[in-house]
Amino acid sequence: LATRGLSLAGKTVLLTGCGQGSIGAELLKNMLRAGARVYVTTSGLNSSKARFYNDIFHDHGAKDSQLIVLPFNQASRRDIRALIDYLYDVEKADLDVVVPFAAVGEAGRDIGNIDAKSELAHRLMLTNVVRLLGELKNKKERLAIRTRPAHVLLPLSPNHGVFGNDGLYAESKLGLEALLEKWHSEGWAPYLTLAAAVIGWTRGTGLMSGNNILAPSIERLGARTFSAWEMAFNLTALTHPRMIELSYRAPLHADFNGGMHLIPELGASLRRFRSEINERAAMRRAVASDLRLDRELLGDRELLLPAGVLAADSTSLSARASAAAAASAAAST
Repeated sequence: LATRGLSLAGKTVLLTGCGQGSIGAELLKNMLRAGARVYVTTSGLNSSKARFYNDIFHDHGAKDSQLIVLPFNQASRRDIRALIDYLYDVEKADLDVVVPFAAVGEAGRDIGNIDAKSELAHRLMLTNVVRLLGELKNKKERLAIRTRPAHVLLPLSPNHGVFGNDGLYAESKLGLEALLEKWHSEGWAPYLTLAAAVIGWTRGTGLMSGNNILAPSIERLGARTFSAWEMAFNLTALTHPRMIELSYRAPLHADFNGGMHLIPELGASLRRFRSEINERAAMRRAVASDLRLDRELLGDRELLLPAGVLAADSTSLSARASAAAAASAAAST
């Protein structure tokens, strides 16, 4: 893939969850470069979203590639069925690749305050992913499309509760793993193939925005973190014809967790790093506040001093000013 690239010419892709800064947005760019016809969904279709997708297509669209943006709420059972019906009955499309990456963050929720947003996120990231695949399987079955199974990228996570305080996120990702066994037991291999990807720490995405500051600390412990572009490159490899051919025999399981499982007591380490960062930030805020007061007291003359000198001196400027005033008064007497 890195040397010869990838062609998805003639392929039809459905991609959900590709907002700005997401892994899905980087996947969209890769698939357009590969020449695919891509249907992307958005829960809020407006002028800013239209410009965002138009810019992506303008910058990354290749020969014969197409980008179609559809309004869609993945948490809605009605929208799930309407989307599949529209693609097959109106667009006359047959999906080759499905990437159900829509997600909702649940930060700050432990088991004692699971709320409506957690239930919504669980439905969107687990229940309705299963429904989406079920509707797709039923449609292919009714149309007797048995020789062109859709290749599905399932977004798994190494976070099985180790982060904590993230609602039902871990439960949603663990639930998707059951599909790998149901592919065998329920007999829908003629209609769907699966590639489950364990997505490691990806910097800069919406779900990880609150943890971006911890990434350097995690890497010092030996784990690898990824940019959205790097993770999208890994995931794009799962749509290569050789990988799809392997998935005809059994679901694929690709582990891109970056070695997070090798860090002992990861949750405790994250809490310690966050506490240390918060303490340093509090100290810097206190120093900045003190310097601001000192500058107000001493006037613009002292503002000419280098900031590094001011910050490095443990004695505040106000204390030194008071000492200087006292010395001057003593000398005058």
